[in-house]
Amino acid sequence: MKRSTERILALALIASLLILPPGLSAKGKRGATLVITRTDGPLVTGELIAAKPDSLLLLSTAGQEEGVGPGIGADATFPVAGELGEALSRLMTRLKGLSREGRIEVAAGPEGIRPAPVPRGTPTPAGVPTGVPSPSPRRSRFRLSLATTTTFGRPDRGMVRTFEAPWRFSGSVPPGESGVYTAPFFQTSYAEASAWILPGPVSLAYELTEKWLPEIEVFFTQGGEGHGIWGDLSFVTTTDGRTYEGRVGTNLSANFSSVLVGLNYRPIAPSRLERTTLEVGISAGPARVKIGPEYVQATLVPADRKTVLSARVHAAYDFFFVPAFSLGAFVDYRYLEASFAAMTGTTEAIFYGSGVEPITPQVEVSLPALTISRSGMSAGIRIGFRF
Repeated sequence: MKRSTERILALALIASLLILPPGLSAKGKRGATLVITRTDGPLVTGELIAAKPDSLLLLSTAGQEEGVGPGIGADATFPVAGELGEALSRLMTRLKGLSREGRIEVAAGPEGIRPAPVPRGTPTPAGVPTGVPSPSPRRSRFRLSLATTTTFGRPDRGMVRTFEAPWRFSGSVPPGESGVYTAPFFQTSYAEASAWILPGPVSLAYELTEKWLPEIEVFFTQGGEGHGIWGDLSFVTTTDGRTYEGRVGTNLSANFSSVLVGLNYRPIAPSRLERTTLEVGISAGPARVKIGPEYVQATLVPADRKTVLSARVHAAYDFFFVPAFSLGAFVDYRYLEASFAAMTGTTEAIFYGSGVEPITPQVEVSLPALTISRSGMSAGIRIGFRF
């Protein structure tokens, strides 16, 4: 009864019988020599021919294959007792690298199929010689992405903001005309919504796992955003009661730069059988917003800069032509804006009166807080290089 139980247990542990391939001759790459203690007591010594997920095939030192069964010289498998799950998988992976079959695959060159790398710290099985390297191909983990992008659906495109602002003459004027006056002003954005930014975001990601990629992104624009602030001024002279009207203002150039750090997740990761990937991610970091007049002569709004917090969420699709090169498209929402405090600026204004020559006095305008924004949706294409 006991012997019958042992035979049933042995059969349950054996998942398959390995047939020695004709190409694995003694003239090829030899496998390691193993000494195995069988469950019924005897020791078996031989060359390791092949290793499968739950069985081993040996060639005995006498030139014959050792078997679990009545016949000597028959192909056979040896179950690995006492190991289950991941531990058994790691053990068999290492044994495959030491087998004749595994070494022949490695010797086949770049086109050959290489065994999977063995994790560090995997214990060496009893009877396996130490110091024998296990081949492991180098895996590309870094990805460099270069992109071009265009904005769409920006809430500030074409929007005009109106407000009242006080002003006065800053130079010598007739008594009673120095002011303070109040005039209507407007602020508008005039950058084209369809303009492509090239280069766009540049990012470097590291494949922590096949699914998770920490990433750092650098993004900047130069002159890509324009804002105008203009006001219509009027006053009545105290000398002849004439009404003079003029317009003052400036066009602002806004430049943005940011460094964002984030984490990406791949619901679909690249593999030997999968060339497409789907990726979603979120990132945040500091951004620099710089404003200044487009023309040096226009000093109504002085140059200023500010550091703020920026954030981005995105989704991307990539196609890998080869493992090291991909082309894809993305869509994202970027939050990036800065508020500048109320300011006072001076400029030369041209006033026109009916039937008289224009006058060009200096005026001083007190403007309210100014908000410069690049928040909104954008889309683009990107190329990726893995190394």
